Amino acid sequence: MTKNGTFMFKGRTNLPELSHIMVPTKTQPMATFFWIDRGATVLELDTVPYKNFRWSGIDVKAKIIQSGNANKVIDAADKYKKSVELSNIPKEEKGKLIKFMVDSLLVKYPNSMISLHMLWSNTQYYNHQQLQEIYASLDKSLSSHTRALEIKNRYLKRVDVEIGKKLPDFSQNDPFGKTVSLTDFKGKYILVDFWASWCIPCRNENPKVVDAYQKYKANGFEILAVSLDSSKEAWIKAIKDDGLTWYHVSDLGGWNSEVSTTFKIKSVPANFLIDKDGVVIAKNLKGDELTKKLAEIFSSK
Repeated sequence: MTKNGTFMFKGRTNLPELSHIMVPTKTQPMATFFWIDRGATVLELDTVPYKNFRWSGIDVKAKIIQSGNANKVIDAADKYKKSVELSNIPKEEKGKLIKFMVDSLLVKYPNSMISLHMLWSNTQYYNHQQLQEIYASLDKSLSSHTRALEIKNRYLKRVDVEIGKKLPDFSQNDPFGKTVSLTDFKGKYILVDFWASWCIPCRNENPKVVDAYQKYKANGFEILAVSLDSSKEAWIKAIKDDGLTWYHVSDLGGWNSEVSTTFKIKSVPANFLIDKDGVVIAKNLKGDELTKKLAEIFSSK
């Protein structure tokens, strides 16, 4: 609320949380990020960058970082991450550097909410075993925080989809609210296709997929499309506009879709072709590759 040229934010929190204040500018919005905890937290600032404001409140410094200073952790994390992100280095090497930075923070500040936040925001650089080991080593004081619980309940359930291995079953609702599962199509060759109405490459790819579906549906080929849409209306409209007559599911979670997270989908379009036994036999078939692969499969039948 505002009064006499001043404003006030009020709220409640049971655990330390990362918050921010955003200020519009002529070019782009600028934001100051800060941590709040239970108890009184006082912020004093007259410009946007976080180094130009002060906070007070025992809980903030004592409970977020029990050994060390919060600003030191923020400065260290900011310094390492910016240097990595701005460097002209290969993606794989960049991931190694970011992972090294996060690991170092967790070792030096094991009780830190900021260290946990850095881990949570960079889980893509860890394989399942590494993430499992780090989660098990987290300080007990952090285990009940939403970030830790999300790592446990969401990211530790992720699987590496590999050719020659079975694709785990999953279920989501179709546009009519009916639950559809991968195992519903047992005994057929299935293309699990990740897409979205807003994805231009996906929409450009759809005519090729339509051709393949019409040509091989009678042979036992089926498609289960998983949408990363968040708007049901846009999702359904794209299905109709592109003439996609196969099966469709979505939890309307966008990039937070449970299935896309489980299977580590980082971009769309993406797809997995599985055989009658549920084993992955091809990945990310594009253009004429899908039709050629299906021709190879069904010509030998």
